Amino acid sequence: MFYWYWNDFLGKIISKAEDIIGYELIEPWAPIVVKGAITFFILLLVYEIYLRTYRFWRSRKFISESTPVIPPSSETVDKESEFIQQLESLKAPQQTIERLKKEKKYDQLGEVYVSMQKYKEAGWAFEKAGMLKRAAMEYAKAGKTEYSAKLLLRANEHQQAVQLLVSIGKTKKAGIWLERKGILDTASFLWWEAGYYKRAVSLWLKWMDTLTNNPQEKAIFFNKIIQYIYKDGIHNIPDKYKKSLLEPLSQQMILEKRYDLAIDLLKNCGEHQKAEMLLKQLTRK
Repeated sequence: MFYWYWNDFLGKIISKAEDIIGYELIEPWAPIVVKGAITFFILLLVYEIYLRTYRFWRSRKFISESTPVIPPSSETVDKESEFIQQLESLKAPQQTIERLKKEKKYDQLGEVYVSMQKYKEAGWAFEKAGMLKRAAMEYAKAGKTEYSAKLLLRANEHQQAVQLLVSIGKTKKAGIWLERKGILDTASFLWWEAGYYKRAVSLWLKWMDTLTNNPQEKAIFFNKIIQYIYKDGIHNIPDKYKKSLLEPLSQQMILEKRYDLAIDLLKNCGEHQKAEMLLKQLTRK
């Protein structure tokens, strides 16, 4: 083996080099020196390859031995499964939708529709799942504002439902819905804002009868009425309701020692004599 390497293999390399450069090495020492140099560089190269391979193997072994094996927690598994579901829905959305419909997993189906930006369908799925607030949010994104408000009303989110309807100019409808729900105080002010003054005043009078045993709530309600009627004009109150509405309001203002307002309310409901008597009592003081 050594004879083949030293004489045949290296001999051919030197002979080829002599042909290329056109120079013959002087015997016997020059060929030996050149062969030794070539052998040294070959051994150096082999050793370098060995070192690099050994270091790489050792580093891989160290990482595998030092990395602890931690069993996935239930939370991690849930997140991974959710992520896998999202990937599946993106790869084959129609198949995923059909599968979730058959399994009646409407909450997951809603999420799939949201990822596809199909908000109307997402609203339908969340409604089927009984998630009314989430369904309302998705329907609102799809431009189905009125139906969104209806769902919020079913979810007992009355304030949000009213705000949605008022935002699209459906104040009257908001009043109708709340009145059907028996929320007469809020409904009455919506009727007033919509310009249905007779209906508003009728509900105010009904609600007043329920507040006899609650002075604090009564004061808040009466003051809100006064704010509304002075903002839009007392003349909007139908004549047949003026006395029955304004006189109790004036009495509340007397209790609160807001006498100027009480006198004005009495005058506007035709009780000029009472207004004058109250004014005289104040001047005597």
